[in-house]
Amino acid sequence: MIERDVTGVGLPVLRRISAALGKPVSYLGKFEMLPVETLGQKIKKARLYRGLSKTELAREMNVDVKSIHNWESDKRLPSNNNVILLLMELLTVLDDCLS
Repeated sequence: MIERDVTGVGLPVLRRISAALGKPVSYLGKFEMLPVETLGQKIKKARLYRGLSKTELAREMNVDVKSIHNWESDKRLPSNNNVILLLMELLTVLDDCLS
């Protein structure tokens, strides 16, 4: 069903397939089709390219999961300088896929 694009694949399954094939999650997902018009869309795309859930990214950045949700839905912008620097680093993963 996955191969025929009948059903979607969650991130945990995608990570297991990725590990089995020895390919990065970004190789398996259709993330290149995701829009990147807003900062929130870029954050989400970069997070998925790295194979991270919102909870994992929040833990990595030392912020609340609600912050990640609010940023990705463009409800709020990050304001802490340390967080902004971490986001800039996260977004560098998009440089390769956007070029």
